[in-house]
Amino acid sequence: MSPLVRKAVLLLVLLCAIAPVVVAGTVGFEPVTKLLRLIATAENADKETVATALAGFMEQLVRFLETQGVPSEASERVVEEFERALEEFLADRTTADDFGQEIAALARGLQELAGERGIRGLPVEILQRIGVDTEAIEALREGKELSPEEIVELARKIAERVIAEKEAGPSEEAGPPEDAGPPEKAAPPEEAGPPEDAGPPEEAGPPEKAGPPEDAGPPEEAGPPGDKGKP
Repeated sequence: MSPLVRKAVLLLVLLCAIAPVVVAGTVGFEPVTKLLRLIATAENADKETVATALAGFMEQLVRFLETQGVPSEASERVVEEFERALEEFLADRTTADDFGQEIAALARGLQELAGERGIRGLPVEILQRIGVDTEAIEALREGKELSPEEIVELARKIAERVIAEKEAGPSEEAGPPEDAGPPEKAAPPEEAGPPEDAGPPEEAGPPEKAGPPEDAGPPEEAGPPGDKGKP
């Protein structure tokens, strides 16, 4: 076997070894869309919990797509429609089924935007960041159905994650402007010394310490003309 063929075989083996990892690291948009609809229509879940979970889910989903090149103008339109649907849901101006269908339609809209950029799935890391546990991720990946109780529990976990992140706040990790220090830590003019520490003109000596004409002696000490003798 020639060195060139050997390299080609090794490259093929390497690609085959990597490919399953890439596939295993993502979940298709179809099961994610279905999960969003199931959360939206969860009968035994509190409305506030459902709303918080869906809002956190959509926020992470949109943020991921924008990092992959999806135009923010397009994703913002979906977000606006989502917020309107959420408001209708919380105000009891729509049924759970209609709300679920609308959420699924919005998720499919994001899926189309992702497809235009060649994005075929959602990374597992994003789902974990959202709050989807390992068991639910495996169920989504394998196409298994989640029970109503599991959906309610999942919505609760996602909502708790969203609330915890909001309470933690990003400003504490970022640091500025309080942690940056200036201008307080840059030492104000008072600590820098001048002009007080540099010594005012009084301490510099002149003209008092330089000796005025009185200290020099004349003309009294030099002797007046009368002391030199009179004619």
